Amino acid sequence: MNRNMKRIASAAFAALAFSAVSLAADFDVCAYGASTAASPAANAKAINAAIAAASASGSGRVVVPQGLFVTGTVRMQSNVELYLAEGAVLKGSTARDDYNRDDEFPENFQSEAEEWSGGHLIMGVGLENIAIAGPGRIDGSGPEFFPAYPDYCSLFPCYKYGCKLHTLDREWFRPGPLFGLFRCRGVRIAGITVVDTPCWTVHIRCSRDIDIDGVKIFADRTIANSDGLSIDCCSNVKIRRCDLRTGDDGIALRASCALHAETNFCENVDIADCDIRSCCFGVRIGIGTGTIRNVKIDNCRVHEAAGAFGFTPAWIEGLRNVYIEDVTITNCNGDDVECMAVFANSQSDARIRNIRFENCRFASLQPSCSWGGNPKCRPENISFVNCRRDFLRRTPVCHSADWERAAGIRTFDFWRQSGEVENLVFEHCRPDPEPHGVLLLSFDDRNFADWVASLPVFAKYDARATFYVSGDIAGPAVRELKKIAAAGHSLGLHGRRHLNAPARVAEVGIEQWYREEIGLPHRQANVAWLLDFITFAYPNGLSSEAIDVWLTDAGWERVRGCSPIRPYDPEGKWLKANAGRIKPLAEEDGAFVPYREMSSRRRYDSVLLGEVYNTDIEEVCAAIRRAGERKEVLALSSHSITPDAKGINLKTEWLERMLATARDAGVVVEGIDYFRRPDSFK
Repeated sequence: MNRNMKRIASAAFAALAFSAVSLAADFDVCAYGASTAASPAANAKAINAAIAAASASGSGRVVVPQGLFVTGTVRMQSNVELYLAEGAVLKGSTARDDYNRDDEFPENFQSEAEEWSGGHLIMGVGLENIAIAGPGRIDGSGPEFFPAYPDYCSLFPCYKYGCKLHTLDREWFRPGPLFGLFRCRGVRIAGITVVDTPCWTVHIRCSRDIDIDGVKIFADRTIANSDGLSIDCCSNVKIRRCDLRTGDDGIALRASCALHAETNFCENVDIADCDIRSCCFGVRIGIGTGTIRNVKIDNCRVHEAAGAFGFTPAWIEGLRNVYIEDVTITNCNGDDVECMAVFANSQSDARIRNIRFENCRFASLQPSCSWGGNPKCRPENISFVNCRRDFLRRTPVCHSADWERAAGIRTFDFWRQSGEVENLVFEHCRPDPEPHGVLLLSFDDRNFADWVASLPVFAKYDARATFYVSGDIAGPAVRELKKIAAAGHSLGLHGRRHLNAPARVAEVGIEQWYREEIGLPHRQANVAWLLDFITFAYPNGLSSEAIDVWLTDAGWERVRGCSPIRPYDPEGKWLKANAGRIKPLAEEDGAFVPYREMSSRRRYDSVLLGEVYNTDIEEVCAAIRRAGERKEVLALSSHSITPDAKGINLKTEWLERMLATARDAGVVVEGIDYFRRPDSFK
């Protein structure tokens, strides 16, 4: 029987076994002495008696009814489902004597370094066909093992809520993994909600045929090590439709059993349709001395994590560590994350190979990073296909306001590499690591209704632009700008009074001009309304090199001026004076910049579009095609976007033609902040 047939047979066996449990008799824990008024020891005795009775009858469902039942260790037995009814709460005791001993079975373990014991609330060893299910809740009493307030506030966003490291009990510490299931076959966990875990939530080790479906884990996210699902040296695992909010890894795939890692691979793991909020990795793959292989992750969403996906083959330097191979991650999003994918290698006997990301989208503070080690530990065959990384300037929630200072240099790059990687492939990724054509689009003034109405057109072509707002920012303007930002576009400032910058600077000095036009009013709005303005567009395109330098030194990411090829000319005087001497835009070399030169520029000068500039849409499309063919950057700007646009505005039909042409020519359409200055975040 080949591997796939074995996998199908195992899954069929598990399904039949689970069905047998659900059809068996019910055993109500209250009939065995459990009560909402009983001690934890008495409730544990009653629940375990009900489980023993169900198992002795061949199979059965042990029911915890509505009510709060405080208990110590619950010991599962084969062919038993522990069912938590609606309104049932199984709450963990805080007394060490109510939990199993650390040495109760050979595979158990504890960590003095991380301050947790080998006690478990739900425990099973060497079992077959077990389930924990139902709409009820399991409460691990996690916060009761710690002081009320975090004793560590990280400078990094991974622990932005703070971190509780030291327990109140300095001898026993706290229980270990809330669920400890070891050497089991046929495990189903479905529908339950687990809250306030004191350590790892679900730890399943050296087991097979595992089905985890619709589980909610809501940890106290300040508690260290409050991982969600830890799957260790297990095979044939399905995780579906889970909602995980944890203070450590959301899902951890491990190969770390000291006794059985060499004979129990962590393999054939399918994860799909999960939402994960993590203070560490959304999904971590690695840690141990065994092998992790054949992993599929699809349609998952990771939020607020240090890394959406982490590969950690080496935990201890110089020793045999984990071999990670054949991992496919598809249709996943990483929102508000520090890094999208981290490959952390070292000088150890470990490997990462055959990793594929496809159709994934990330919004991250930093690009994906790879640290290469010796030839044994060099990542091999890493591919990103049709993936996008959007630059995230800050996380929505930060425990410490100082983390940004210590988070390192952040760039708009898709990938940053340190060390060796063999066969690293990017296909149709944005931003593309290789030179490509770029169309930089921007729009000016206060045309909020028209801008918002045009958002579906941008979305249709997966295009972005920068919208520069002039005048005061308050009330309705804030709401409209937030709609634009929520659609993925960047925002910029166009001057509170829309002044001629060089003339006003000559009159009152650059500091006075900055205070009245940009600095105080707009920066206050930036903070007060949580709008992220990082680029500035000169009113009427009137700029100077001295003001460029002053603005970028003051922290502005980029400034935008106006190209002399089509200067600001709302009355058409320049066009009349130069009639007959104007080349088609595709032939104007000055309108294009080589891709490699863009990151060093302080100012981008855009070509203006609109009827008053005699815009010919065929001519514009030809210029876009040139940018694609020659790997150049073309900057275009206008004001409003409407179907019947006149003057200095852009017709909706023209916009759609431009975006369609860019798509067909392989040209990326982005806003003015697409290229980051190398010194932006030093």
